[in-house]
Amino acid sequence: QINNPQLIKENLKEVLTSFINQYGSHRITVVSGGALGADRLWALAAYELGVEYEIYVPTGYGEIFVLQEKTNSKWQVKENGRDLLAKWEKMLELASWVYDHNGHTQSIEQAIAGIYSRGANFRRNETLVKVSQIHIAVSNQDPRSVIKNPNWSGGTYHCIRTMKKLGVESVYWIPATATLKVTHLVDINDV
Repeated sequence: QINNPQLIKENLKEVLTSFINQYGSHRITVVSGGALGADRLWALAAYELGVEYEIYVPTGYGEIFVLQEKTNSKWQVKENGRDLLAKWEKMLELASWVYDHNGHTQSIEQAIAGIYSRGANFRRNETLVKVSQIHIAVSNQDPRSVIKNPNWSGGTYHCIRTMKKLGVESVYWIPATATLKVTHLVDINDV
């Protein structure tokens, strides 16, 4: 859970600005997983800094994970689900490309209402890690702790473990509970 979305976005913009200064904005494409939390903030940071971004999101993700929520083992439309879906769709419209969980281009309509396949979020994580050269994690836990604790579950934790599995050596970590602008470059190679 992100405590202060504005602060996290500012941290992400600071990291992205350092990349722009080092490589030039024309050589950078931000890659986002398309979820509502840090993924959306990462895409928004890129948009606000004028950097091209791509969204990798499972087909059908919009209607399942943006519009609805699971309560008491039952899916139902979120109270603010329609507003969230409209904002999410705008994020997709502004992206340079929208890809599915396997890295194939897809329409915004497919991303919102296509047929979702079980496990697609995890396949999307693997695709994100493979296509990225620099990796960023916004998480309540230090990525090294995530790697050491295989019982922790969730998409972010899965993505961090996938980074390790695929040989990523270091990760920029922004604590999701940060109260200050802070980013750590964490070496996961030795964990």
